[in-house]
Amino acid sequence: MPLNPNYDRMKAEGYDREALELLEKAMTVGLSPARQAEIQREEEQRQRQRIRAELDGLKTLADRVEAGSHGPEGKEIARRILAGGRTDRKLRELRAAIRRLR
Repeated sequence: MPLNPNYDRMKAEGYDREALELLEKAMTVGLSPARQAEIQREEEQRQRQRIRAELDGLKTLADRVEAGSHGPEGKEIARRILAGGRTDRKLRELRAAIRRLR
């Protein structure tokens, strides 16, 4: 979560990433080292949760495809891609293949 309370609005208005990052750095100057470390830990935790949620969604997609939700073509694609196991890379590859199939 950015320190800037106007982050979403500024991003929507077209401020570039570098300007938003510089604003964040300027806002952290007045923070204590303990608070900066806490903010860093919170951001890392949010990133881990986001990645975990994405992988859970990919596993759910793989289950649905293997169950036949995308027809026999989808089942065949899933069988071929996931033959060696459900690694992160293979799950992302399956998602891309299903998108192309549609």
